[in-house]
Order: sequence, then structure tokens, then C-alpha cells
Amino acid sequence: MKKLTILFIMLACSFLIYAEKIEITNGSRVWQTSDCVNFKPLFSLTLERPDLGTTLVKELATESIDTYNKFYLLYAATGDYGFDYHFYICNYLENTNTLLYTIKAKDQDRDIKSAYYSGEYVYCLEIPKDENAKYYITKRTIQSIEIIDEYKIDIFCLANQAYHIWSMYVDEKNDRLLFIISNNVNNLQQQF
Repeated sequence: MKKLTILFIMLACSFLIYAEKIEITNGSRVWQTSDCVNFKPLFSLTLERPDLGTTLVKELATESIDTYNKFYLLYAATGDYGFDYHFYICNYLENTNTLLYTIKAKDQDRDIKSAYYSGEYVYCLEIPKDENAKYYITKRTIQSIEIIDEYKIDIFCLANQAYHIWSMYVDEKNDRLLFIISNNVNNLQQQF
């Protein structure tokens, strides 16, 4: 019986030694572990935001694609026309920012409130500049700003100026949309 116990312990130890190492992230740091108990810090995800030539830059959407890659939608002031929308993929392992494309404010009759990156497509939540009651989800490829599909959100009773919108998720296959809004006045959060 002792020989069997010792053999079992030796096998268990050998599996722990050769356990697959996995990397995890909390969105700003990366750790490596093989036993989900001991974590070895690898590095922090620190990559300079792209220089857009103005101090008036805001992140509208941030999405973790995987451990080392993030999708960003930024807007930047552009003089008389308002804001241009810049879509980036940032790779923290290689320390690179890749611009997918820029949508110029002067060419756009809608404001983009949030975006979702799906690997092949970019979905945007958009509101016409002259009418706050209509909301649209637009679908573009990652290679072009041309809208290839558009969905109108029929039931939407939220005032444009009263809410912040972020964390959008589109599940086109199951005809679902999820995004989080918060009220500026009393910080309520709702999910749709």
C-alpha cells in the first residue's frame, strides 16, 4: 500500500511540474500561472495612447480582445467640425497601435456613442446629430468605414444628453444587443 501511495504522489507531482501555463489579465496587468494558486507577474499593459494631435481626446469604447490585445474607439477634436472617431487595435505584447480607420466628423451626420469589435466587424451605436430620438446600430468591416448593414432601435426612450453609454456587446446571430448606460444625475445603471 505504501508503494502505491508513493507512486501516486510521484505521478501527481509530475503532473504539477508539467502543468500547462496559462496567462490571465485583469485588463491592465498580465500574470502567468500553472496551478491557479501561484501567480507570476509578467508585465503591465502600458502602451501610450496614439498621438491624435490634440489634447481633447476621449475614449468612447474599450474592449479586451484577448490577453494582449484591446480595441479602442477614441474621438478627438477637429476644429469647426466637432470630433473625428478613431478605431484602434492595440497590441501590448508588441507595443503597437494599429489604426483600423478614422471616421471624419464632417463626413458623418451621426454621433457615435459606443462601438463593439467582433474580429471581422465593428458595430457602432449611433445617434443622428439633429434628432436624439433615433438610435442605430451600424455594421462595418474592419477594412472599411462603409456601412454594410444598419439596424434601427425602435423602442428607445432615453434622452441623449442625460446618459453615458459604454460596454456595448452585439450578438447578431441571436439578434441581441447589450450595452450599459448610466444616468449623470443619480448614477443609475441599466442594461438593455
